[in-house]
Amino acid sequence: MPYTALYTIIIFYFNKYFLKNKKLFCPILLGNFIPDFDIFISLIGKLFISSNSIDYYSNKGLHSFFLILLVYFIGLIFSEILNKKLKIFFKGLSIGIFIHIILDILISQKGIYFLWPLNISFVSGFKINIFSKNLYNLLLASHFLLFRFYTWTLINKLIKTKTDLLYMLFPFNIWMKCEFYFFITLLFLIFIKFKSLYIIYMFFYIPSLIIATLSTYIIRKELTK
Repeated sequence: MPYTALYTIIIFYFNKYFLKNKKLFCPILLGNFIPDFDIFISLIGKLFISSNSIDYYSNKGLHSFFLILLVYFIGLIFSEILNKKLKIFFKGLSIGIFIHIILDILISQKGIYFLWPLNISFVSGFKINIFSKNLYNLLLASHFLLFRFYTWTLINKLIKTKTDLLYMLFPFNIWMKCEFYFFITLLFLIFIKFKSLYIIYMFFYIPSLIIATLSTYIIRKELTK
């Protein structure tokens, strides 16, 4: 179960009140989104390759310690060739990826392949026994309320900073409504016991993840204020 929306809100408010170097604010948030893009790869695999592709691709390449190193070293190279400021950006990305992976290891009920491509998974000793499948599905649906809350947080940030990007308030508000519709749709599908619920969830989750990432990048300068 992806927890990116929850992680994003935690990281946002931690950065807001405790992060000293505000230049890292946006890169850390963006880095936090990266690991869950393996859902996109998993969905393509499930639709066109094998029904087991979700288990094959999830929590591996984009949840690996080696990805953190790769991103950091790419930042070092680009900062030398292009712009010194890129070092801070890629450092933030690396921190964001690392935080996401650590939170996954602590919270997720599935193995996280932190040392991928080595076939070694890390599973939290903290287990949640979900007695009802409906309860699990409700937790899936609740992610879209969390994405909605994150969008609301960005809207408030724009309003408070009195930025030139106030024109983004309209599309952000539209997307907030979409997140609510995703939530309501999943509740209905849970009620009728729709068999392919997780596929629909992923079709909703992927655009939510992409929009959250793009929205964060668009207002990156406002996040440092």
